[in-house]
Amino acid sequence: MLTDITENHFLETLQRDALEAISSDLSLREIMDFICRRIENNGLDVMPAIFTVDNSSKLKCVGRASLPLSLVELFDSLEIGPDVGSSGVAAYTGKSITSPDIEIDPKWLTLRSAAMRNGIRAAWATPIVLRGGRVAGVFTLYFRTKRQPQSWCQKAVSASLHLCTLALERYEAKEHIAKLSHFDTLTGLPNRMWLRQHLDKMLRRPTRGNFMLLSLGLDNFKNINDVFGHAAGDDLISYIATQLRDAIGIDDTIVRSGGDQFTIITSGIQQHASSLSDMVLRLLSQPMQVGDVSVTFSASIGISVYPENGEAGETLLKHAETAMFQAKAHGGANYCFFSPKMNQQATDRLILAAALRDAIAHDRLRLVYQPQVHARTGKMYGVEALSRWNDPTLGFISPARFIAVAEETGQIEAIGKWSMRAACRQMAEWIRDGIDVPTVSVNLSPLHFRDEKLPEFVAEVLEETGIPPARLMVEITESTMIDNYDRTIKAAQALRELGVGMSMDDFGTGFSSLSNLAGLPVNEVKIDRSFMNGLETVDKVRSVVTAVIRIGQSLGMTVVAEGVEHEEQRQILVNMDCDVLQGYMFSKPLASDDLITWLAGYTPKEIAPA
Repeated sequence: MLTDITENHFLETLQRDALEAISSDLSLREIMDFICRRIENNGLDVMPAIFTVDNSSKLKCVGRASLPLSLVELFDSLEIGPDVGSSGVAAYTGKSITSPDIEIDPKWLTLRSAAMRNGIRAAWATPIVLRGGRVAGVFTLYFRTKRQPQSWCQKAVSASLHLCTLALERYEAKEHIAKLSHFDTLTGLPNRMWLRQHLDKMLRRPTRGNFMLLSLGLDNFKNINDVFGHAAGDDLISYIATQLRDAIGIDDTIVRSGGDQFTIITSGIQQHASSLSDMVLRLLSQPMQVGDVSVTFSASIGISVYPENGEAGETLLKHAETAMFQAKAHGGANYCFFSPKMNQQATDRLILAAALRDAIAHDRLRLVYQPQVHARTGKMYGVEALSRWNDPTLGFISPARFIAVAEETGQIEAIGKWSMRAACRQMAEWIRDGIDVPTVSVNLSPLHFRDEKLPEFVAEVLEETGIPPARLMVEITESTMIDNYDRTIKAAQALRELGVGMSMDDFGTGFSSLSNLAGLPVNEVKIDRSFMNGLETVDKVRSVVTAVIRIGQSLGMTVVAEGVEHEEQRQILVNMDCDVLQGYMFSKPLASDDLITWLAGYTPKEIAPA
């Protein structure tokens, strides 16, 4: 018996080397070219080619050896069908197709002259079928003579089909993974990773006018997730992405660059960026349905221009986002071009944030206390504890600056806990020294109410300092309720069960409803200082303040008016039957020692309603 070991050795070597190539980092074309070259170099009168079938049902050559490029380009331009050669028919039918004589084969009607002109007389095409039965490609042998495929060719094709299937499945898996990492699964848009990889290349391509980035951030979108749930939020993001995709120009690109952020890449004169921003803002201002509720949105847009605002993609993106946050800081629902001044402001915030972190760590913050008095009698009601910061290098930093930075950088929670502990310790000293301060109010942020251990923390501070719970008042803002109403209710109830007072600060400036106010276990409501402007002269302001006082008192709450600065305002508030007043008319915020001095010299002045 005789065995052709040369043939077996070739097939074993082909499979071994091809598998090694598939498991390497070689591209699909390099692997398929390798398979074609090995077969062509070992056979007579054969030109292998490997095609894939794309989403538009067109062949695309991904592997060849000596098959003429002009013929390959012709194959690549045709859709699969019953008369586009052996490869096209095999992909179309999912069956092996033999064409021993192209000159008379009707399947080659479209491509016959081109094939004959390139010396091809016969072909054998076999579909590459992946798991699930999908035809993903075709493995084709082209011959220079009229012939049927020989036994050796059949064995080579059988071995190669398995290798091609493995290579294609691996390639498609890598493409899928790459798509998952570079495209947003919710909207189908490119994501931030894609943007970073392609932005510098996009900068180098020719454009008409300036290359510009528009960074778009939805205003207060978190409220939608909190109120309606994340599923509704996802539906809205998907809807907004569709609206934006339909709105931008054909040459523009849109990317989902963050949870509620999109980046639009466009070009033209700067007026085009302004017009596009205006159009997008109008589009987003239209009501959208969330379940049975119609809601309206606004957005903030920041614009950076190449090369004025940076020559690198990452710099342009950072500057566009800086401008977007600047637009948000000015109330949202507008757009803003980047300027170097914004960059300086961002740098200042970073410096301030680092200094604040150091101040918290080294106990450099201080509390001051502003007195609160009964409106009619002028007697002491309590004090509000307020944080102050005098940095050894930066000097005095206003609360408006460092509290905003603390909220942006997540340090507000540490400041709140420090304030709570420091205020309670101070109250313990006043009690010990016989200083008559009935209550101390401490402000807490929405972040504190996300912490399920907040009541436990307050209980520990009360036990540590030994002060009666009724001497502590916790102030929350309306935004705390919006942040998470159910969680806020639960935490507030737990604090009230400890015996701690609860006050709603800045009432009337946020988004709360009367049902929220009635549902919260608060025993105090504070009228924001902004209502003091116009109290003496504007009828509508007085009407609003009167309504808040009546509502609060009808719910059994003490009503505190902030920002009272002179006697006329006090008289009006007394006439309205307001309970407690706080403001510069009585005292500015004072350090503890100064407060004791103030109390010693303070004489309550009673005033009757006019």
